[in-house]
Amino acid sequence: MRKLTTIATALVLALAVGTSATVNQPARFDVRPFTMGGEKINNILKSQSNIWLYPQTINMYADQAEAVFDASSANELARLGINFQFGTNNPFVLGIYVNNTNGAAFNPYANFTWANTFPLQGVVMGDNNVYDLFWGKVMGGGNPFGLHLQIYNSSNEVTGVAGSKNSLSVFAADAGLTNGPWDLAGSVVFTTFTEEDALGPVRDPNGNLALEFRVRKWDVIPDWVGHATLGFAKTAFKTTGAGDEKWNTLNAEVGLGLNYTPTSSVNAVLDIGFQYLKADFEEVDVNGLVITDKSEKESSIPPYYALGVDAEVLSWLDVRLGASNIRRVQTSTATLPLPVAPDVDASFNDVNTFVGVGLHWGNLTLDAQLDPEFVVSGPDFVSGDQTNDMFVMLAATYNFGN
Repeated sequence: MRKLTTIATALVLALAVGTSATVNQPARFDVRPFTMGGEKINNILKSQSNIWLYPQTINMYADQAEAVFDASSANELARLGINFQFGTNNPFVLGIYVNNTNGAAFNPYANFTWANTFPLQGVVMGDNNVYDLFWGKVMGGGNPFGLHLQIYNSSNEVTGVAGSKNSLSVFAADAGLTNGPWDLAGSVVFTTFTEEDALGPVRDPNGNLALEFRVRKWDVIPDWVGHATLGFAKTAFKTTGAGDEKWNTLNAEVGLGLNYTPTSSVNAVLDIGFQYLKADFEEVDVNGLVITDKSEKESSIPPYYALGVDAEVLSWLDVRLGASNIRRVQTSTATLPLPVAPDVDASFNDVNTFVGVGLHWGNLTLDAQLDPEFVVSGPDFVSGDQTNDMFVMLAATYNFGN
């Protein structure tokens, strides 16, 4: 009963502080690492958001409740999750998370290091919940192991002359193991869908699968973390009366990050790395003739960087600053259709800066990304600006363990 009471208290406290958040972040990135340099920092920082990359890390975050808020849509509570530890002599951890898609089109590959294209948005219903289940246990030899399952299902049907039937189902699974300084994880995603009008099927799935493998090693040299990712994805479907379409993608990343604590109240981070993405598209007509064949490549040259700092200003207040810069070089080539389209080359810098705070009261922690407009202009009643909020994103975590 005491455990249930503490959980209920955590949820009430979390709901009470979520009225100012205004961002829609990918599910696996939480506020603290994000405000220290963006999503790349999640690779080199030990944080509860690591569970989305390495599910075995849930063993480090037992007996806690988390709420992430997003006021950019009608549903401000974007994610709610609770981790329980069961047993004492041979314990294991269960985690349950509910993510609201906020009416946005759901991309089953969004949790990948470099989100792959998901071209079947026409069959996505939106405004549905995504459920995540975690299981973690420290195995023999003291090696943490973890599993993560993600389930999504959405459908609608309209009867009559203008009838239609659409559905999308996604099943994803991750497994991870830690052995000393090594973290290892792998992911697989299966998707299937139905898309029909009053005359019958419009498109049918023709093999949809995605795989990703991740590894990192702590203290490659003192205070430095090495990490690498390799992913593959195939999305294909048959269109009635129009042939087949198929996407194949390959993405890779390798990086080296500094996680340095010069004093007990300061944590500085720096991540440097390379990214590469290759996507091939092929379209075949009803006679089996290839009518479109093109390839797109994207790489980060020179290497990307992300850096940040988390400093304790008061015993209950942390201040965080971060920045990232990824220079993307893109190339598009095609051999079909004829005449061959000219190659297209483009490059640009993706630059971001972040400011955040962390607040601590006993077992309750609030992590927030500040809205730059609020920092410059102040509250609405001072500036007269009705568009800026105090926070861009906010997460509340309550630890109810002994």
